[in-house]
Amino acid sequence: DTCRTPEEIEAAFNQLQSELEEVITHRVQETQEKLLENFDEDVHDRLKLRLDEAEARLDKIGRWFWGVSRYALAKCARFEPQTYSFALQDVPSDVSQHAPPGHYQLIRGAAQADMLAHAYRLSHPLGEWALQQARQAATPVASVAFDYQRHETKLSQVEALVGQSGWLTLQCLAFTAFETTERLLFSGMTDSGVLLDQEACEKLMSV
Repeated sequence: DTCRTPEEIEAAFNQLQSELEEVITHRVQETQEKLLENFDEDVHDRLKLRLDEAEARLDKIGRWFWGVSRYALAKCARFEPQTYSFALQDVPSDVSQHAPPGHYQLIRGAAQADMLAHAYRLSHPLGEWALQQARQAATPVASVAFDYQRHETKLSQVEALVGQSGWLTLQCLAFTAFETTERLLFSGMTDSGVLLDQEACEKLMSV
């Protein structure tokens, strides 16, 4: 009699799963690495890939907000880029009543990695202060070097610009109907005369 009992079938399946678990895990990691290397950043956002097992990627708005926060709070806080958190040491006087010193964690999606930290988001008084500081910052003509080799993910439009130089400007357009709406408009052109569209400029500024 070659028939197996349900218990024997389950035991055999569990043994096979255990034997293949390491192979499956390796294949999944290998596939994720290939996707990270060969697909653009936008694809990563849509697929919700992770850069490593413990850290979820930020979406585009989150990356911009994190960059603005690091600029505005550079003299006030100690940042931990790996965990998207920071220790606020010198509280700006403008928000001293609403932003106590301590540990802050940038909210990513619906979860907060560190439940003991202050939840940091766009609508937080400290976040709004950081945005306002960035808006008021002086922006004289300057020379900027973009290091694409250090960027974590693939950006095809930026990759095509490696080794080139040119000009880039950013303007804030505000229009009012029932309420005021603002848009950031980029204009760019390489020294060889190639015009850069809004998307290409945004990706360049994310490097």
